[in-house]
Amino acid sequence: MTLNYKSISTIILLIFHFVGILLFVYDPKSAQLSFLTVIVCGVLLLLNEKRSGNYKSYAFIFLGGYLVEVIGVNTQILFGNYSYGSALGIKLLNVPPLIGLNWLIIIISGASISRWILKDKPLWVLAIAAAFICTLLDVIIEPVAIKFNFWQWDGDVVPIYNYVCWFILSIAFSYVYLAKKTDINRIGIRTYGIWILFFSLLNIIQ
Repeated sequence: MTLNYKSISTIILLIFHFVGILLFVYDPKSAQLSFLTVIVCGVLLLLNEKRSGNYKSYAFIFLGGYLVEVIGVNTQILFGNYSYGSALGIKLLNVPPLIGLNWLIIIISGASISRWILKDKPLWVLAIAAAFICTLLDVIIEPVAIKFNFWQWDGDVVPIYNYVCWFILSIAFSYVYLAKKTDINRIGIRTYGIWILFFSLLNIIQ
């Protein structure tokens, strides 16, 4: 059997996340290595972007995702009262720059699912659907993120305002991505499914 590029990428993603679950469960301190998984996911996702991808949109989402988090952490104007731990690597202005890549992964994945399901619907419809998909993932990630020190909320309570901001910003970022991208990133779809399974299992197990 000949493995194609997408199959190899999928196998790597599955191995990383299977090992990740074992490490999270049996050695919770290993969560400090989560930044490596984000990097691997980001690299595989971008390597599987077809030529219709637009590098300016990637840069906009990466930098935009990082900057809105800087505003959020330092002013509480966005998302709410929260702070980052050490699991996502070094911090600049109290925010790990890697969070920009995290935003990019989620937006590409959510937008790809939206395009896959809704196909040629108007761009604004695709962007809103993608925002729902992205925000759903954040809902599932939050309890795990708090437990393993990705980030912390005041009183360990995630405010509804966080999800409102996530939804609105995801519409904007998804719109930028979808406006320049007509094909579907299959690895983005698979990454989303793996993350849903990964964080759902950790929510159940932990």
